[in-house]
Amino acid sequence: MLNSRERQIILLLQEHDFSGSQIAQKLKISRRTVVRDINHINVILPHFDAGEIVVDSIYHLQIKSFSKLAGVLKQAVSDYQRIMLVLLTHPFLSLDEIASLTYLSKSTLKQEIHNLSEQYKDYFQIHIKKGVGVELTFTNLSPSDFLAAMIFEYPELKNQLIDSISNFRSQNELLDKAQNDFYRVVSQYVSRQQVRLQEIAVVACYPLLVCLGYCKANMQMIDIIKWFFKQKINVYKQVTDKHNDILKLIDEDLAKYSIHVEVSEVDEIIFQHILRIALFPSLISATEKKQFSHLEAQNPFAFDFGYELSQRILFLLPNSVPQPDYLSLYGLAALGHHNNPKVKLLMIADRQSIGATNQMIINQHIKGVTCSLVIDSNFVKKNFQKNSYDLVIVNSERPELIGNGFKISLAFTGILNDNQLKELETITKDYYFKNLIPELLVGNNVIFINNHTSDFFSVLISGLKKLIADKAISKNEGQMILEREREGNQLLINGVSIPHVTIPNTSDNYRILAIVPKEKPILNNENVYLLLIVLVGQMQIDKSSIFSYLFHLLKNKNYQSIIDLRNRKDVIKLLTDI
Repeated sequence: MLNSRERQIILLLQEHDFSGSQIAQKLKISRRTVVRDINHINVILPHFDAGEIVVDSIYHLQIKSFSKLAGVLKQAVSDYQRIMLVLLTHPFLSLDEIASLTYLSKSTLKQEIHNLSEQYKDYFQIHIKKGVGVELTFTNLSPSDFLAAMIFEYPELKNQLIDSISNFRSQNELLDKAQNDFYRVVSQYVSRQQVRLQEIAVVACYPLLVCLGYCKANMQMIDIIKWFFKQKINVYKQVTDKHNDILKLIDEDLAKYSIHVEVSEVDEIIFQHILRIALFPSLISATEKKQFSHLEAQNPFAFDFGYELSQRILFLLPNSVPQPDYLSLYGLAALGHHNNPKVKLLMIADRQSIGATNQMIINQHIKGVTCSLVIDSNFVKKNFQKNSYDLVIVNSERPELIGNGFKISLAFTGILNDNQLKELETITKDYYFKNLIPELLVGNNVIFINNHTSDFFSVLISGLKKLIADKAISKNEGQMILEREREGNQLLINGVSIPHVTIPNTSDNYRILAIVPKEKPILNNENVYLLLIVLVGQMQIDKSSIFSYLFHLLKNKNYQSIIDLRNRKDVIKLLTDI
């Protein structure tokens, strides 16, 4: 496949013909690199029957199939991904050999290898040995584990390997049985897709597995895959056998770092993460690393908890990969929880560990919301239409592959940042009030009055009297509303007056009433087209969300939608049409 720089060259030549020097100047690379990249492009494009680059005095892109070219461009991989594929599938190559396979210069290759060593130092070390080649030494996980996680993170890499295993797979019916036997044991923690990726990774990594001593050279491929699945079942048994010991460690460290858990069974949630990671390790992306560093600066004790717990888990399970940053997130996310949910949120995630962390962050930080988590979009298609959930969000690198058949309210990658959390809070709040307001504006709670004055308080008094007569409010409540408005500092948003008052009751919800006057009164030199009365109970915890919702809703409304209120439906539409 193309690397990211080769993709840029094709995109340039789609717009205009360029000389080699012009391309080099635009991409800030050498002329020699341009020649090497175009040679590689002319290996890839004809292979897919997409076209080729021809040269006279300048380079020109001849496109044979626009759709096939688009497919090739979509599958472009980065330099470091290309290097990792070569290292994992071709053991002990020299730098010159790797440079030839990746179409990279030796200087670029050395820099990328250094970057890879730093990024993945918790998983492996890379050594460049004279006379031997580039050597990988893995810690705690196998090369096939790493490759499977890498393909899961970057699905476009799968096409790089599929040809090499297709012949093998078509000739081995025994493979289905081995795969199914493994999946039956671990299906609660690993998806069918992940099992298939492990199979691909074992086949692709076979030469390296033999060289590093993971398996014997005389083993048949089917036996190697069966061996891999058997090893994973053994890992599953080792972790589950130590279930109580791991829970004890988690509880001890939560107490040590004063993480007073409000989420029930958080120790069990962390245990399940440890088991999932043991069966299918996850890679932490560069974006997530940056997110983790920001979180750590703000929550040092939670990350101390994660790192200490990971060391204790490693002592108990020497070959595990507990990933301290993820453990820290579980500790951080377990610090709070809101009860009595009003909006049912469903999150689809392609990585359960990240999804579970985001689930707890949402349940902790957004009032009135309960978030459920699934990793199977088919489940959503079957259940969303049954009113089981109100909103769907997607935590995925590829949201466009998931949201087919239902509306996605928010799509994001990695861990929710502050801005995304605020956006989600707004989305859930808007959904809640859009559904609540029609329920509140029923019966006598919406009135139209035939006033003949422009005096605001005269109109308010007339409206309150009618509401009291219709038993929509009590006489005492009417008096409290009037007194509050006479005190001044009235709330007026784009022609809508919002008289509001706290009333002495134990209600946990708002009450809303609407007065639509025939003659428009004047308040603060502005016409009032609607008086919207909001009553809040003294014991109500959330006393402000409704006002925030109304402000953001009404401030950008055009006057025509506010002026022309002829019936209850118009009022409801005004207050719910976001």
